Amino acid sequence: MTGRGDRALTITNPVTFADVPDPDVVHDGRHYYMVSTTMYFAPSVPIMRSSDLVHWSIVGYTGPILDDTDALALRNGENAYGQGTWAASIRHHEGTFYVSVGSLTTQKTYVYATPSIEHGPWTRSVLDGYAHDQSLLFDDEDAYLVYGSGVIDLRRLGRDDSGTFVWDGPATRLVEDADVDQTSGLSAEGAHAYKIGDHYYVFMIQWPTDGLRQQVVWRSTSLTPQSQGGSWEGRVVLSQAVSVEGRQGDGVAQGASCRRLTGSGTPCSSRTRGRSGAHRSSRA
Repeated sequence: MTGRGDRALTITNPVTFADVPDPDVVHDGRHYYMVSTTMYFAPSVPIMRSSDLVHWSIVGYTGPILDDTDALALRNGENAYGQGTWAASIRHHEGTFYVSVGSLTTQKTYVYATPSIEHGPWTRSVLDGYAHDQSLLFDDEDAYLVYGSGVIDLRRLGRDDSGTFVWDGPATRLVEDADVDQTSGLSAEGAHAYKIGDHYYVFMIQWPTDGLRQQVVWRSTSLTPQSQGGSWEGRVVLSQAVSVEGRQGDGVAQGASCRRLTGSGTPCSSRTRGRSGAHRSSRA
């Protein structure tokens, strides 16, 4: 792949040997920006920047704290260990950066927005309910969250008079059974939703019993649910063990399609080794 100044760049995975699970990446024409699962840590949702998908540095946060609760502030004997926020989503749409994330601790979903991802300021919208492993999806003037475990749900976002995001109606179930050729194990989750050309895509992972983690992709030409004749089709696109420092892994976990404005794409995913995650990227 090419790196800084379009020079040839040889990489060795993982590119980040650290706890950066469930990455999501966006390209704004100059830089790549990444968010991930950060659970109970503060400040809330770190923003990482790279020019080549290999060399990353933290350039900001969506806010100093997620919310003022006893569990997140370690008050009154409460804590958020193993909870907090999971699987943040990042998008760049019409000059604005958006980050969404759900919290197991507060049972709410948050959407942050800023015109300058490195300098802010950020606005924050708080939605009732935890949208599991949600992904932002912009379709022209419409905004949605796509999420679910074992299913694919779609819920439209609207704005109130102040410009804050609010739910605009109930969720619509696009796919009733999101598992692909799997009868037991971890059901498909970790949605990353995109509109590319004439198709809508939802990237997910599943983990069959006694098997490898797998990347699956669902595709349709419309957002019409399967139950109403929608053309959703799913397939396994990656089922491969990934070794780190000579130790064989159990497949790749959640990841994103890191698409440049030129249209080329690079898949970025994570895998687990012991107590830490490893972020990897490969040219596609």
